[in-house]
Amino acid sequence: MSTEKSESLNFYTYLSQKIGSEHVVRIRRLNATISDLGHYEYGIVRSITSGSRGEGLQLKQSDSDMMNINTIFKVYESETEVVHQSEVKVPLIINTEDTGPCFAQLCLLNHPDYHYISTGGLMNMWQNNHLGCVLSSEQYRSMFFSINAYDPFKFLFKIHGPCLSDKYDELDILDSNKCDQWIFQAQPWVSKPRTMWPPPELVSKIISCGVLFVPIGCKGSANENLE
Repeated sequence: MSTEKSESLNFYTYLSQKIGSEHVVRIRRLNATISDLGHYEYGIVRSITSGSRGEGLQLKQSDSDMMNINTIFKVYESETEVVHQSEVKVPLIINTEDTGPCFAQLCLLNHPDYHYISTGGLMNMWQNNHLGCVLSSEQYRSMFFSINAYDPFKFLFKIHGPCLSDKYDELDILDSNKCDQWIFQAQPWVSKPRTMWPPPELVSKIISCGVLFVPIGCKGSANENLE
């Protein structure tokens, strides 16, 4: 056996002892997926177990990461793609004219049916500019904090980047908005040169899941609070 192969096997054995074998890691991932699907099935906030625990690693001193998918809003690339649904789904339209790569502004669809959104109970989440009524990521985070970190436990939580985190840094909760389509701006990732990983079937599966938008802007951007 070559030295290189021997070192690789030793490293694999070491990792298996630290985080579990490949079989164990797969079971952990499956368990997290089943748990997420079960919560969604029973009408609880749709969430995705993320981070190292979602990957099945369960590293010591690793925090727990949960990504919620907001079921009130739905993101579209353009107004022509909007599908008006019977359940409450507020359409948000992507705009990347004034943003850097990997960032976007989400605009409320200019339609009479959704005018109440910007003037009713959610009015503090919006800001008007030349694009129209734009979702404020800053106010979105604040509202998410006020809804989830309710009294008398509010002192246990804080806003950490785009997340709501506990004061002990053991839990991060991230609220996101989903676009069911793989957006144009992310297309270069699909054709990115690869050797082995991820395989084509995994790339196809990732694309089919669409894109999630999280409330955090580009640091230093003039529109940081709107991205």
